[in-house]
Amino acid sequence: MSAKIKKVRVRIVGFDSKVVDKSAKMILQSAYNTGSQVMGPVFLPNKRSTYCVLSAPTNKKRSMEHFEKVVHVRLVDVFEPTVQTVDALQHLELPAGVDITVKSILESKV
Repeated sequence: MSAKIKKVRVRIVGFDSKVVDKSAKMILQSAYNTGSQVMGPVFLPNKRSTYCVLSAPTNKKRSMEHFEKVVHVRLVDVFEPTVQTVDALQHLELPAGVDITVKSILESKV
């Protein structure tokens, strides 16, 4: 029983949308250059977190500051990747502040 990689799913997560889009573009270019078919980037919903903090420890509760953290997520699918595609994705240098997760989906042959 042997397994062949059917597709590779790359999930890109970051706080700055411009940096996330730049990273997605770099992944697309490296996949195109190695001859693989690519679908994406797919924009997944942003995750927003709001935090409320007292502005000073001695002030009353009326003086508060509000902060918001937004997490941007993109999804790129690479279909039938070659060995060169996987090698290019592993050695890709992405900007700071971006986290990628590479997940391969196998096609089993009986």
